[in-house]
Amino acid sequence: RALSALTSLNSNTTLTPQTLDETQAPLISEIEATVILIEAMLARLALDEMSALAQELKERRAELRELMSQYKRAPSEALKARIKRELERFKRKMQAMREAMQRLQKKLPKEFLNLDGLKSDEVVNSLEQTSAQLDSIEKMLDEGRMDDALKALDEMSEALDAMSQQLQKDQEELHQQTQPLEMQKS
Repeated sequence: RALSALTSLNSNTTLTPQTLDETQAPLISEIEATVILIEAMLARLALDEMSALAQELKERRAELRELMSQYKRAPSEALKARIKRELERFKRKMQAMREAMQRLQKKLPKEFLNLDGLKSDEVVNSLEQTSAQLDSIEKMLDEGRMDDALKALDEMSEALDAMSQQLQKDQEELHQQTQPLEMQKS
């Protein structure tokens, strides 16, 4: 479509800046729309990665809760060491998610920065809150305060749920914002 305007030029056409502008405008518009579509797809992929990480964190939290419940019923140094390893893995996953979020915020075009979770830093705040709760849980584990540790783990679950919901909302919003672009390109 855009190329047809360029190919319509023939040897008898006088090339002026205005003629070139007129013939190139459709091509430029199509390229710009394609770039925005690619950026939207990349943003979607990044949000999908974040959602997958959030789901993995929720699953690890459930496993961690089960281990801590077992430890509460029958404390052992081996189980305590396993819980600490799981806490460390959880922290590493949290760090990976924070880094993914930072990459997303840097790469995301300004048009998409109005996604609520990204704009208000809700996801980042949930990650920070969860990280602080992990440190607190580890301290409670060392002090033998399992009821408090389990309660803190449940509170952390609420923060993870809120983060997952916000990511889901951002994904839906991004899909709504970019759907007309995708339809245009097809």
